[in-house]
Amino acid sequence: GSVPEASGIGAETVSVEEVEMDEASGSTAGPLRIDEAIEAAFGGNASPPDALRGALLIGTPPFQRRLFIAVGGVKMAMQLVTFLPLFTHEAYAPASCDLARDNWTPPKRGSIAYEWELTCGSEWMLAAFTSSFFAGCLLGGLLGGFLLDAFGRLPVVLYGSLIHTIAVVLSAAAPTSTVYCGLRFVAGGPPPP
Repeated sequence: GSVPEASGIGAETVSVEEVEMDEASGSTAGPLRIDEAIEAAFGGNASPPDALRGALLIGTPPFQRRLFIAVGGVKMAMQLVTFLPLFTHEAYAPASCDLARDNWTPPKRGSIAYEWELTCGSEWMLAAFTSSFFAGCLLGGLLGGFLLDAFGRLPVVLYGSLIHTIAVVLSAAAPTSTVYCGLRFVAGGPPPP
């Protein structure tokens, strides 16, 4: 692949294979192997213990460690909120609305439309689940500034993250569509970190 050498008018591109740094003079002399290019770009290879220390946040001040873990948890929960509906909000249509639910053919993949009988005129509730999440985002965005001014960033972000994470985890075990819709609203509500 080609990478830009400089930006602006007349910038040339060179392939990664064509660049080699002469360590003594700093000039280019020919192609680099990929491991040499990575070492030159990122300042050398970190030893596994150093990489492990970084991954485990060893040596990180306690405040930054707690904040990183809290915000990382929220980001993971946000991914669940975003991608879970792709797998569970699929519409379901029984062969006939006159059949009892026991006679419906179950879908190949789990669907809340099948589980909670959101068919035969109740399909609109699938869209209501997503809309309730975004309504919570709207309310959280409107109230977030006031909460941040009143209580400060740290408590609002930490407690908001905690509320969001709990709501997302509970929504995975919601017994009814109404509880699920309410938990989706709460999950959208906390101000983002």
